[in-house]
Amino acid sequence: MLRLGFIALILGLALIAPTGIAGAAVPRQSPQTGIFGEVVGITGDHPRASAGEIDITLDTRNGPLEITANPGTAIRVPGLEQPTVDDIPLGSAVAVLAANGQAVSILVKPVQPVRSRHFTGIVTGVGEDGVVDIQDANGRKISSPSASDPSILKPGDLVTAVLEQDLSTGSLLITGLDRALDNLKRIEAALERAEKTQAAGKLSVLRQRLNENANHHLTLAQDVLAGTDSSRHSQYQERLTGAQNAYARGMSRFGAGKPSATVSGIVTSIDLERKLLTVQPSRLPALQVIIDGATAIRFQGTDIPFSRLDLANRVQARYNLESRTASRVLVSAGATLDKTAAQELLTTVDPGAVNGPIIQLDFDTSYDALPRITIRDSASQATVTLNVLPQSVLLVDGSPTSLDKELLDTKVTAIFQPDSLELIELDSQAGVGDSPPVRGVIHRFVAKALPGNLSIMTKDGKIRSFTRTGETVVRRDGRRVSINEVRLGDLVRANTRILEAAGATGNAAPVLEVLSLSSPPPASIKGVIAGITSADQGSIRVTITTNKLDMVVILVNAETQVVQRGKSIGAGGLSLGQRVVNGAYHPITGKTDRLTVQPARTARISGEITLVEEYLSAVTIQPRRGDPVILLFPKADPPAISRKNKRGLKFSDLKTGDRVRAAFYDPATNRALRLVLAPDPDLDY
Repeated sequence: MLRLGFIALILGLALIAPTGIAGAAVPRQSPQTGIFGEVVGITGDHPRASAGEIDITLDTRNGPLEITANPGTAIRVPGLEQPTVDDIPLGSAVAVLAANGQAVSILVKPVQPVRSRHFTGIVTGVGEDGVVDIQDANGRKISSPSASDPSILKPGDLVTAVLEQDLSTGSLLITGLDRALDNLKRIEAALERAEKTQAAGKLSVLRQRLNENANHHLTLAQDVLAGTDSSRHSQYQERLTGAQNAYARGMSRFGAGKPSATVSGIVTSIDLERKLLTVQPSRLPALQVIIDGATAIRFQGTDIPFSRLDLANRVQARYNLESRTASRVLVSAGATLDKTAAQELLTTVDPGAVNGPIIQLDFDTSYDALPRITIRDSASQATVTLNVLPQSVLLVDGSPTSLDKELLDTKVTAIFQPDSLELIELDSQAGVGDSPPVRGVIHRFVAKALPGNLSIMTKDGKIRSFTRTGETVVRRDGRRVSINEVRLGDLVRANTRILEAAGATGNAAPVLEVLSLSSPPPASIKGVIAGITSADQGSIRVTITTNKLDMVVILVNAETQVVQRGKSIGAGGLSLGQRVVNGAYHPITGKTDRLTVQPARTARISGEITLVEEYLSAVTIQPRRGDPVILLFPKADPPAISRKNKRGLKFSDLKTGDRVRAAFYDPATNRALRLVLAPDPDLDY
């Protein structure tokens, strides 16, 4: 449906394009071709540049393809009245009508980008230029200038930042900061009001909220402290101690318990005599907690004794920061798929699937045609005709079969590529009954035989538990494999089958008859580099923000192929603000195979306005260090100017002496894109 819509819009562009535009005409005898792909490169740096032509490189289903745009190319970008090639964002999906390698029209696929989001983490740095570094519990890091005064922040503070993204450049700006200790004061004030009004219900809820906020803050602070280098350890420890003391006073005052933190990881040591439990988190040092008679240890909702814990158990232990005594230990039945990785993997789940009877077979292979099979979908009654390739897997009741007339009227599940309609796997559904197909990714898996030992995150984001028994058939890409080959993140295909409903045999979860899997492919990644931190063994951890303000963390090492403008630059060539226009990484491990990057579209400066030239519509900004920079403010396309909470300022509002928190500009032309001013001390806000 989407492709048909693109074709209709392309044809519309071709029909409504002005007939008198110079350079738009192509030889009438040349056929026009529709091309679909993603823009991975735009350059005018070639011999034809003098003629006003620009090369555009597309990543298509059949590989890279280069086309040329000229002054007569009709361009449509949603939201822009008269767009040019410069307005086509790298990484955007486009539909192109082309002839002889020349683009007649280009339509940018409409997207739904996200302009702002919240990000909670620990401040790890505050630069003199107003740039604040914030890192969260998942290792994601953003480095961004702040529109508010960052001087009140210190490394080790827990904050919630409001991030605003410029949709045309991908640059980030922190437009608001809320410190956790300021939130603590608000909770304490609410508790005082609840005490005065004797609102017992509110008191209970607020005490719990205070307890949970303290645990969240102190856990994150502990994790960042454990992962920081020794040179900054004392500064982080000072802020952590201050926060812990502040929570201790508030919690004692309102009877909300004592400050605690939580450690999650694998049990590496159990000392039954000394009642000690050692937990090894991922990427952080091991932590030892004390188990006493008041420690609640729970597994699948049931209390168990300390002696029942095993090495390699996955646990989440909440412990008192002063005594290191655990108040509770929650034992997980197995590893759980990371939420961010799960969301990425769900986009790669079987691209196409249809359930229903086979109504037609076509064995005509003349002129190199492929055999075809037609299936009527039982839910929609629509039909789909699929091409059967030599590598297509055909199964009847789990056994390989060939394409013959006996398959007619057989109810099947077919998995296929929607673009090419190529059949990947076909499986008969004999004995399935009315059970709907299960599609998703392996969210949790336990090799032991016990009820609910496997959970699947389905395409709608819900988590469903199942029981895998010794009779469950496990297949990968249509071939039977051992249960030991099941991995977190494996894609669950639509021909996974349920044998028995929950409760039918005393199980708390449905029993699986067939678990059909495929290995997840590398995921693509595009966006802007928002943060870089060091990782183990010489690798670096790179945080990339997408146009939807999703934050993806990837690992880049010496084996990663990093290319910029056709040249290999290695991991050391990566920097903040660079645009990742094409990349592939493994969502489970974060390991990155390749990255294609381009320079940042914007540069950034902070400092003081030392000169305002009205006749040139230009200002000079003197940074704290370095040479001054002259920025141009075009009247036809003025940049956004804001001061504190006041937006929509004009060039005439600028004056010498204004402090600039952040000025974003095009480094090629020095055209100002956005200006954020510090509050004017002479004005009453």
